[in-house]
Amino acid sequence: MSCKSPLVWFCNIPIGRFSPIFPLKTTKARVIQNEACKYIGVKPDLYDPIEEDVKAGLECIAYQITDLTLRMAQNASLPLSELRADGGPTANKYLMQFQSNIAQVTVSVSDVAELSGFGAACAAGFSCGLYDPETIFANTHRSCFTPEMDNTEREARYNGWQKAVRQALTH
Repeated sequence: MSCKSPLVWFCNIPIGRFSPIFPLKTTKARVIQNEACKYIGVKPDLYDPIEEDVKAGLECIAYQITDLTLRMAQNASLPLSELRADGGPTANKYLMQFQSNIAQVTVSVSDVAELSGFGAACAAGFSCGLYDPETIFANTHRSCFTPEMDNTEREARYNGWQKAVRQALTH
């Protein structure tokens, strides 16, 4: 699955215990946040609208992937046992953990971010004898994210997502 969301590519804001993809290079985002907080009457350290927007965008990716993978598992009459992920969004550990939580499955992330390109290069190298498959595969690794969210919270969040999608489709 491919995700080309600018939100993921340019995410500068740390979320909870997770680090940002890229360090924040300017204070402009914090200035905007402080002004927004003054406008709505809350202390900036208690409310972070930028972080909330980023979280919502990232969570939408996980919800959509969960919708798709659950439908595929249902159509194939097979349980979903693991999601394997690669590409730019895998750099966001918050997204990978949330994906695991919502799909209730282990998310396995390759240490090679662009696995499709790596696979094409390996296939070419294997075919001409340049690379040894055993050596290549022995040196590729994965990080795993396992579900941590309790089932009650997960069901409430996922049901809220499904309700919002139904409402959007009927209006």
